[in-house]
Amino acid sequence: MQRFAFICLVLFTAACGVISFDVEIKDALIVESTQFDSSANLYRKYDQIIELRIRLSDVKSIASREVYPYINVFDCENDENTFPVFPFYEKIPMDEFRSLERELSSSDNTEYIKIFGGIDKSFTDGIEEICVNASGGSYIGYMMKSNELKIKRES
Repeated sequence: MQRFAFICLVLFTAACGVISFDVEIKDALIVESTQFDSSANLYRKYDQIIELRIRLSDVKSIASREVYPYINVFDCENDENTFPVFPFYEKIPMDEFRSLERELSSSDNTEYIKIFGGIDKSFTDGIEEICVNASGGSYIGYMMKSNELKIKRES
């Protein structure tokens, strides 16, 4: 049965190709983790928190299409120097699609929401200008990408 499901998935992806969609990052900010208020203690092992504001409709698309998202933090001068960050909305990991959809269903009155992730300060210390983008993919041929944005630092 698993082999049949895998063959169907491969045939579906081959027949339909990859379906790509864009995500807009409104702004991005890095703060020290000691300034970040989270009762879930999700970020205790990180020195800094990256915070992105993205469209609510984009996050709903990520959840409904079951796209596994990543925030890519990198040196604006050398994009090979990258730190991948796994994002959260509130206390929910963004790959918990059903929980994410339930939580977002009550957020229809806002255009942008904040997502967060942890990052090591040792990565950002030597970088003059830090940039960010988001990307991801799903098992059924969806690919997500975002605009690139320079990050503001708060100390």
